[in-house]
Amino acid sequence: MLSEELKSVLEDPNIFHYQHLWLKEDNAEQRDVLELFAFGSFNDLNSHSQLASRLTELMLMKLRKQTIISLSESYREVSYDMIRKSCQMNDSHDIEVMLIQLRDILQIRLDSVKETVTFTQCHNCRDVYTHERDLRVVNEGNIVTKDKLLKNLNSWKRKLLDDILSV
Repeated sequence: MLSEELKSVLEDPNIFHYQHLWLKEDNAEQRDVLELFAFGSFNDLNSHSQLASRLTELMLMKLRKQTIISLSESYREVSYDMIRKSCQMNDSHDIEVMLIQLRDILQIRLDSVKETVTFTQCHNCRDVYTHERDLRVVNEGNIVTKDKLLKNLNSWKRKLLDDILSV
């Protein structure tokens, strides 16, 4: 059973970072839920139905928003179909409402005719896994890790240096 304090934090529409709570949590059930919210996506619930049964509608909505933020970190443009599959949502209107609710975190351009969203700017991101604690719920291959970030930054640095040196 999740504590009322944890429920309140997970349902808060303005809180999107949970890694610090996950690191401090000793209760296994609460730690698993915090891991899901810190690093996971809505599709992670498919393999952890026991967690899904403990989440309120507001928590499920928050996890869908976290999933959209993760998509924005990987893609510049996504189709509504990708969001439908990733967030298990059917209604295009609900997708657009959720995207608009994320306006403090993501600047977007919606194309309701083509059913695509372009992420033009991101003001915040998901927590980054740095191997401080073993993952029990989320697959490490599907999340942003410190090692992946360093690899991408070094690749970008090499590309920039190559571009500068070739001029």
